[in-house]
Amino acid sequence: MPDEAVFRKTHVPPSALARLTVGRNIPEHYKHLTYFDGDIQIVGSILDLISFDVPEGLILGATDRPYVKIPENDASARTTRDYLECIGIKDPRDYFNSGVLSTTRDTWISLSDKALRYFLQHSDRCRFHDQSALNAISVGHRLALSPRYNYVSTYAECEAEDMISPAVIHFTGAQKPWFADSRPWRGRFKESYAAILQAHPMLRDFPFMPDAEHMERTDRDGERAWKLLRLITPWRVPLRRRRIRRYLRETQFAV
Repeated sequence: MPDEAVFRKTHVPPSALARLTVGRNIPEHYKHLTYFDGDIQIVGSILDLISFDVPEGLILGATDRPYVKIPENDASARTTRDYLECIGIKDPRDYFNSGVLSTTRDTWISLSDKALRYFLQHSDRCRFHDQSALNAISVGHRLALSPRYNYVSTYAECEAEDMISPAVIHFTGAQKPWFADSRPWRGRFKESYAAILQAHPMLRDFPFMPDAEHMERTDRDGERAWKLLRLITPWRVPLRRRRIRRYLRETQFAV
């Protein structure tokens, strides 16, 4: 990465940019691609998702959380509005989460090349790194994927499982399912990761577990955010649920 490029420090490592460089390494006989982030759990059928043929030139992705939170009049909402405007997103419902994507091989090569160039030229705008760049260059070329196939943590915070019936849970944010005990997940998925380690002990050589201090801090911050949302601003959860319900009702999903 060039010295002048800025990579905002979060729980996301710079290696996340690597997927923008691998398109040409995918064998040509693979025409259709479906991508999943590493911090997901498939908990239902994804047959409709992987069977859908995305038209050439388009990318299939689920709308991310800004539409749920952006109407609120606080510093976080104002920062998010400024961020979306900076990368050319006029409607927050057009901003997608890049943790689950589907497209053709040729389209991915084209879009990822453009996204990498955008990031290198405008890294200061890319608050969420490669996701920001992909959104900036995909305006008008995205098909809406149902949140059933990318159920981000914001939906869990709003207890929206009854509305969405998730098939793919995406653990966005710092609270990852292989170590976090904080809400909204409360360690619900830790056993499945422990079972994988037991079945494949060679995986223990990979440094996927943060240090104890990091895990404690992450859980503490997660619990604090959960309590603040419900005790200090209790009206926000029902209002967010209403926005989610309206979005589900008004949006025509490709899948």
